[in-house]
Amino acid sequence: MKKIMLLSLLSALSLNVLATGSATFNGPTVTTTNGTSSKFFVDAANGHYFCQAYGFSQVTGGTITCGEDEDEYAAHDFNSGDWVMKSTGSKNQCYPLYQSISCN
Repeated sequence: MKKIMLLSLLSALSLNVLATGSATFNGPTVTTTNGTSSKFFVDAANGHYFCQAYGFSQVTGGTITCGEDEDEYAAHDFNSGDWVMKSTGSKNQCYPLYQSISCN
């Protein structure tokens, strides 16, 4: 009986995931070519490739936070298909990073 109840619960949960087809990731990071886990810059391509890696087709929203001057964060390299580190430089400005990202 416990197995039947567990299977019913798992089926209901999987149907719910399929029905909603969306997720929000808080504090998202990606693994770069040098093997580090890094926050990543806000732009359409970065969001798309992050969501795609989790089986979603598009970004539907999110929140941003500011990255620091003279630091490095990830960006998706379209040519290689990899996540690579990019420097912010030192312009004394906000470097937008995903604080959360919603995918559909």
